[in-house]
Amino acid sequence: HIKMIGSVATLAVCLGSAEVRVGLPKVRVRIRKLSKINRKGVVSMAVIKLASTNKISREKWLELRQKGIGGSDAGTILGVNPYETLYELWLRKTNKIGNKETNSAMQRGIYLEPLVAEMFVEKNEGAKVRRVNQMLQRRDCPFMLANLDRQYKLADGTRGILECKTTSGRNRKKWLDEPPEYYQAQVQHY
Repeated sequence: HIKMIGSVATLAVCLGSAEVRVGLPKVRVRIRKLSKINRKGVVSMAVIKLASTNKISREKWLELRQKGIGGSDAGTILGVNPYETLYELWLRKTNKIGNKETNSAMQRGIYLEPLVAEMFVEKNEGAKVRRVNQMLQRRDCPFMLANLDRQYKLADGTRGILECKTTSGRNRKKWLDEPPEYYQAQVQHY
């Protein structure tokens, strides 16, 4: 589900099923064969933990991202990312150009991420949120990588992924009904 908190949007995908619209009619997706339910009732995909992101340098993290397709690449691949073309993504993944420099909007999002997570907890009484400090790789699809912002557990036991996003006021119209498609693609990738 998608929660709007003032001018800050929080995307949350419940594990097990998700509904997303990315330039197409809504599609209902269920995680079945490749997922399993553990003793606590948590649906999980078979993943490999590539690295602890709080123990490696940014350069090493960027190097690991070159090994596959991450969530932020999904919108570009689908053609819905206004900030990067498919050709630019290919150039980056093949090391023909360097990685994007962190700009002020990206830096602001990094600084505000803990605040957005805290706001999610305040808006969902009894929710628990924890940071995911791992770069993950799907065991069955090794090209699929994930860097999740947070995982959450609601008071009713529902668990999911919390992707924290911030934007400036001039992007307000893009967020009126739902988050932009490139962010939806990122979350659906996970």
